Amino acid sequence: SQIRDQLTTGEAGIDGIPYVTSAGNNGSGAQRGAQWDFYALNKQTKNPLLVANLSSSGLVASSSALGPFHDNRIGPTISAMGSGISSTAINGAGNYVYANYSGTSMSAPMVSGAIPLILQAYQDNYLTQYGHQLDDHRPVAALTKAILVNTADDMRGPQRARDELIDASGAAGQTGRATIGPDYFTGFGRLNVAEAVVLTQQS
Repeated sequence: SQIRDQLTTGEAGIDGIPYVTSAGNNGSGAQRGAQWDFYALNKQTKNPLLVANLSSSGLVASSSALGPFHDNRIGPTISAMGSGISSTAINGAGNYVYANYSGTSMSAPMVSGAIPLILQAYQDNYLTQYGHQLDDHRPVAALTKAILVNTADDMRGPQRARDELIDASGAAGQTGRATIGPDYFTGFGRLNVAEAVVLTQQS
């Protein structure tokens, strides 16, 4: 986690880069390192974007790991579609094929793919007129992250039942809700690529 933070901030000996990572797929049980109800130890980052998986119904998938971080920071950072995604694979005969997969490893690339579009908009709107290029005037990773979270569509309402959610009578297995604003189910909301690009284009 420390190295991922350093890659994002530029403390790893290179210019800082936007870093996207999956939230993990053990949402119904303890995460890696037996950290129940917290992200895996290798997900305890501060600067990268941690991405949750949305199902085809628009809700957080039952397998998608939920927050918070150990220090109660909001996590995930953002949510994106990651269920039933067509991706490359290798079949039993060793041939490259397409196959459908689900999980946060499918939702994270959705966010990764949005970043070059933001950077292109930044190049076109701010750098080209002065003869500059992204190679020597790349925006800090924190700006890219801020654009993505501030243009995400807020998600509200029931998400899924969890054993550790107990009502006033002591009955477990209550349904958690995504609240107004950021929450431990959906983060800052659903990825909205179009709005992220539009915001970047605004002078």
